[in-house]
Amino acid sequence: MGGVTGGLMRKFEYQRRHSLFYKGNEILGINASDAVSATDAFLSEAQGVWLPDAPRGSLDAFSVEHPSQDAIATFESDPAIGGVTISSSKGGVITGRSEMYFAQNAFSSAKRLFSIMAHEFIHVSQIAALSGQSARLLSDPLMNEIMEFGAYGYQSRIGVDRGMNSFDRGFVSQVQESHLSSYLNSMNFISFPWTNNHNFYYPFK
Repeated sequence: MGGVTGGLMRKFEYQRRHSLFYKGNEILGINASDAVSATDAFLSEAQGVWLPDAPRGSLDAFSVEHPSQDAIATFESDPAIGGVTISSSKGGVITGRSEMYFAQNAFSSAKRLFSIMAHEFIHVSQIAALSGQSARLLSDPLMNEIMEFGAYGYQSRIGVDRGMNSFDRGFVSQVQESHLSSYLNSMNFISFPWTNNHNFYYPFK
């Protein structure tokens, strides 16, 4: 029964998110393959129609026009990166708040921006869930992989990215045998209300 329920949830989330994406494109007057305006105004408008339930409230920055120095350094280190979410800490403790920045390349198409935005909002939820814990946790390479696993898992579920291919079959076993095993579920996208609390009536608001 659990497998059937899980399959239905995956199907509903795919349908719901794609309904919001394509209806949002109609509102924005764009097509999925169109290059879009790399402005903060467009970012906010697109988020409001594509991902209206995403946890924007814990963000202190949401921008392409005004990247932080850390974001600039990240984008310069790898020109393929389209977005980055940076955790805030105080006194060595994760505050649960974050900043999200986008590179110019994220705007090459509406679908690419949507994919990156969905991925980064999973990181926003993960950081919020880690509030009160040591900031050193985020410097652990395996913890970063666990967080990426959760974010790419969501992209894969909604059918806009297959980044899960970067994780081999032994990854889950590796984490389960590590000191970070308890985070495998809590950092997974299925742990966040905005990815799983659904109204199953069209238009899936």
